[in-house]
Amino acid sequence: MELAWKRDRAISVKDTAELDAALEAIERDPQRIEPVLAFLAGPTGFLSIGLGDKDFSVLMYGTHDRQTPLHAVGDEAARAAGEDRPFLSFSSYGRPVQFAKWCGLPKETARLAARCFLQQDGGLWSHLRWEEETQSR
Repeated sequence: MELAWKRDRAISVKDTAELDAALEAIERDPQRIEPVLAFLAGPTGFLSIGLGDKDFSVLMYGTHDRQTPLHAVGDEAARAAGEDRPFLSFSSYGRPVQFAKWCGLPKETARLAARCFLQQDGGLWSHLRWEEETQSR
């Protein structure tokens, strides 16, 4: 699979050790000035992983055929209460993207989901609840 976070900057990751090293390198990149989304491309879709926020990560899954994307629910209580603010902000190739507060996941949880995606050749981690993205574009 390939992992990209900057235009014209993708690297191949073959196993979880390479994935972990690449995610860590993005987190520690001295040129990164804001939290970013990294995209792990699988055979049928991609997993977006939020990196660089001091407290949280986010996960979103999109298919190559542009079906409705899915996002992981990180805080079920906040989701049930409709608590979406403060928004979590990440940069996607220089474009700001906001996620509801309840999308926030512990960083290690997001990394476990990314490892699963890699190991299962694009499968989503079943220990998270995934729901369709409904925000209008």
